[in-house]
Amino acid sequence: MKKITAVILTFSLLFAFASCAGKNNITELIQSQYPETESTAPDTAAEEIQTVTESEAETELTDSALQTDGETGTTVMISALTSVVQTVSSVIQATAGNTAENTKATSTQKETKAATSAAGKKCTITITCTQAVNNPDKLTNAAKKEFIPPDGYILKRTEVEITEGMTAFDVLKHACKNGRCSGNCKYCQAGGIQLEYNDNNAFGTYYIEGIHQIYEKDFGSKSGWMYRVNGINPNYGCSSYEVKDGDVIEFYYTVNYENEG
Repeated sequence: MKKITAVILTFSLLFAFASCAGKNNITELIQSQYPETESTAPDTAAEEIQTVTESEAETELTDSALQTDGETGTTVMISALTSVVQTVSSVIQATAGNTAENTKATSTQKETKAATSAAGKKCTITITCTQAVNNPDKLTNAAKKEFIPPDGYILKRTEVEITEGMTAFDVLKHACKNGRCSGNCKYCQAGGIQLEYNDNNAFGTYYIEGIHQIYEKDFGSKSGWMYRVNGINPNYGCSSYEVKDGDVIEFYYTVNYENEG
């Protein structure tokens, strides 16, 4: 915009100068053709004829000079106007090009920054039911025994790439959808690790009801699923914990939540 304003001001000054120059040239021509001298009456008819002839010639010369000067001034102004218009057009095109390039560069920088901030951020997740393995006598439904891996690992330590705002619950869903249990049973082969949850609770967070067909209260009234991050049990639901780069997450089954954390 500064460049365009400067060009317009330059054009205005040029136009004013051309106008003044044209007027001055015309004035000088008129004064040169009609000097302020005292007129004298011709003494003879021959002198009258000569005077009339000279006057007509001077008039024609003046008209010719005025016409030529006017055409020259117009040509100069048109040439100057054309030059200014071309300059303004070039400035506008250059400004538009620079704006488009700047916009594109800014967009590219934002995309690169977002990709860089997300790249390389990971956490790990493990799903275990060791307490269920160690307390087989507390199992209330014998049919569930086939879903309990002998080594207590439903999902061994798995690395998950994380994005901004991802929660421990999101990581669990991703891991169950794409993972397979340690025994690679037919159920997991069909569609990943089974996961059931709900958010119908007073805390407004997702509550894990069952993983790999092992549900709360399958090992008594105080049994169920819990989670910890970096060895610590958060005092809020897994859908409220925002995962950080390098977090170690574990969802585990307990036979007595009162003994936890």
